[in-house]
Amino acid sequence: MQVNQAIALQDQLLFVVLPNEFLEEAAIRDAIINVWNCDPVVYATFKGDAPAAYYAVVRQKVQERFEEATRI
Repeated sequence: MQVNQAIALQDQLLFVVLPNEFLEEAAIRDAIINVWNCDPVVYATFKGDAPAAYYAVVRQKVQERFEEATRI
């Protein structure tokens, strides 16, 4: 999601869906887990694929996570 203004993410997120390789970055992993206090939800990517190729994957991950939350 993109917005035209800064927003605070701390204590506002339940999870972040991102490619596996992003979570390998210490600063990104720290921000998600320790600063934003939410869960990382990762998915596999393939070198050379267009980001648009993963829209359905991201949508599925979000749906699964929301369904998990409603079962609890």
